[in-house]
Amino acid sequence: MIDAALAGSAPFLPVRLVVFPEFAHAAPVFAAVEELLEKLAIPIPNEHTERLAAKAREHGIYIQTGTMLEADSQWPEVVFNTTCLLGPEGIFYKYRKLLDGREQVPGAREHCFGQTRRASIRNSGHDVLRRSGDAFHPV
Repeated sequence: MIDAALAGSAPFLPVRLVVFPEFAHAAPVFAAVEELLEKLAIPIPNEHTERLAAKAREHGIYIQTGTMLEADSQWPEVVFNTTCLLGPEGIFYKYRKLLDGREQVPGAREHCFGQTRRASIRNSGHDVLRRSGDAFHPV
């Protein structure tokens, strides 16, 4: 898909950033966090981020992964809605938010913010701040 998008855009402009939508990896189709953790949530980095980073290296681009349902052993009862910005160097940026918005999970809210930062894509003049809908849903 990435190769086709780059080839199709080549006659018109150089592509520096490929962006996937929220839940591009897997949608939260189960109602319970326990089921999400058992059936869909994965740690990050993983084989998917490694393959995307390899594609970013191959083409000299950045890839925003869309979100993945992330499991983290430090927070065994939490599912994070996580997106990564990958570049030729690997994971450049990781943004997390709680999938179900549970404010009562001790310390999880702070952990979501712990890995966010303003990121600038080299030579693009554009800043990557957050996924589009998040401006309307403060975390």
